Amino acid sequence: MLETLQRDYTSPFELSIAPKPSDTQNSDEYEIINKQLGTFDAKLERITTAYQDGIDTIEEYKQNKIFLSSERERLHARLSEMKETILNADEQQPIEKRLKDVYDLLSDETIEFDIKYQTIHFLVSKITYEKATQTLKLQYKY
Repeated sequence: MLETLQRDYTSPFELSIAPKPSDTQNSDEYEIINKQLGTFDAKLERITTAYQDGIDTIEEYKQNKIFLSSERERLHARLSEMKETILNADEQQPIEKRLKDVYDLLSDETIEFDIKYQTIHFLVSKITYEKATQTLKLQYKY
């Protein structure tokens, strides 16, 4: 198993990592916010038309315009917050570094077996032994 882990962090490889539910939720929220921002010009045009056609008073027009502006600012702030979160997440250690750290921990004979056991269970969700090729396949959680 150590050899498989070492091969995975030293050789070029492709990992198929499913996005966390929070990542999917953020991408959905990002799309929704962008759609909402795209509708603001049409909304502004509608409130302007309502004022020009005499449907709304100048006070109602001003209130609607202030409301739209504050809502636009709030959505832009939320997008900025989301972008900052994504940038901070990108600065986390790459998977290759984490695999190497786990390999170093597992191959260190001074580390207790219980700690190694917990570490490998934290990282690996499934271990498959292929008898025909005598190889181990590790399925990582992250």
